Amino acid sequence: MKICPLCKQEITEIETIEFLGTPIEKLGFSTRTRKALLRGGIESIEQLLLYTDKDLMRLRNFGKCCLAEVKENLRRATGMGNGFK
Repeated sequence: MKICPLCKQEITEIETIEFLGTPIEKLGFSTRTRKALLRGGIESIEQLLLYTDKDLMRLRNFGKCCLAEVKENLRRATGMGNGFK
């Protein structure tokens, strides 16, 4: 069992897998950030976590403000905002 960084409750592997499959639209990104991610082929939290800062910055119309927004929203959702390489 793992502990959820947000609610501090135990979570199962199935719950973790379901969370990773969550569409990025559920993270509440701005229109610009959401469109840049989708255009780059990033549709789920799992896919997003595979990208480094450099990779994200290479996406069309994705800049420093978008990167900061992604990190903040991931931090709030998972406690992993610093999970980028």
